[in-house]
Amino acid sequence: MSVFTDIGCIPLTMSSTTTKGWTTLSIFHRALGNTNPPNFCDGAQLEAAGEADTFFAALKWLTKEIKGEQ
Repeated sequence: MSVFTDIGCIPLTMSSTTTKGWTTLSIFHRALGNTNPPNFCDGAQLEAAGEADTFFAALKWLTKEIKGEQ
């Protein structure tokens, strides 16, 4: 089952099944960064480089996870 937005046809929910069980990915609202992080994040070390955390990056990871390509 998949749910898409009316404008832009952006996928919001995707469910799939394998022999191991069900996998469901739901994205309702994503923002890059957090302007007011909780106190336990004060001492966190930021990564210098990396792939942006986007919906499409999550779908790419999920596809690899389902195929067992980690």
